Amino acid sequence: MESNLAVRIGKRVLQLRKAQGLTQDQLADSSGVPQGTISRLERGVSGDVQISTVDKLAMALGVSIEVLLTASSETEEMELVAAAL
Repeated sequence: MESNLAVRIGKRVLQLRKAQGLTQDQLADSSGVPQGTISRLERGVSGDVQISTVDKLAMALGVSIEVLLTASSETEEMELVAAAL
């Protein structure tokens, strides 16, 4: 997946993880995704992200893949559009 999408996914993972009171280690344990991968994804330095990783994170966070692929707010969506220009 392209890197702008990876940044969006990382932001959503961070928001959802914190909203659920989970640490990166706890999310790693429940998803099977290494903690380092989660950290890089949340910080926006992961580059590309595999769909299997997105699927594992979505399942562990109790959301659909679509939730991770969509902007969490109108402001974030506008930032993503601006970044693409």
